[in-house]
Amino acid sequence: MPANLNRPHRWKGDIAMSVDAFNRWFLEYAPDAFQRQRSRAATDVRRAMAKTSNFSRIDSKVLTEHPGILPTLRMVACLPLARDRLVGLAGTGKNLVSRMEKKGALPPRMSSIQLARRLSRIGSVVRRLIDMDICPWIADNRDATEEEIRRAAIVVADRLCGASANPTIRNAQEERQLGKIKTWLTGRGYRPMKATDVEEPKAMLAGTFLVT
Repeated sequence: MPANLNRPHRWKGDIAMSVDAFNRWFLEYAPDAFQRQRSRAATDVRRAMAKTSNFSRIDSKVLTEHPGILPTLRMVACLPLARDRLVGLAGTGKNLVSRMEKKGALPPRMSSIQLARRLSRIGSVVRRLIDMDICPWIADNRDATEEEIRRAAIVVADRLCGASANPTIRNAQEERQLGKIKTWLTGRGYRPMKATDVEEPKAMLAGTFLVT
């Protein structure tokens, strides 16, 4: 039977405690998580810049050889492109873009002609929307200086990090919550079950639980 389900005025104390607990955890965890994410983002950006001649060469050939650079390329646009927005502008379909970003690979069953056309459209969209304040050498049709490369890498890495840090923190928060639940249940004698041992949740034995 639900406890206090129809008495929300009794929730306020628990809500306040929950918020305080999350705030303490966030202040301890988020800075480190962001720094780790930023370090990975900086590496990804430098790699993408090297493979695209500092964003001066974004075409189907480059994207075929290095599909995993697409998340970085989205962040070079002005304004940075959301994944679905790129899909819509390039008319490529979600499967191609999703596979490039999540697996760093191309759809194996797509014909080479169709793939080249779609990658060409992606490259065209990105080139058209490149933030020239970040990449002034492209507008000037010249090589980038080391200082310009360094500055652009920092800006794009921050954008890329901002786009991925929140999901990282959200996933860590979910793990923290599940860990709290598991600790609470085991402390009261409940026995954890493995997902492989549970075929039907309603058939679980009394005194057992599953956290996934």
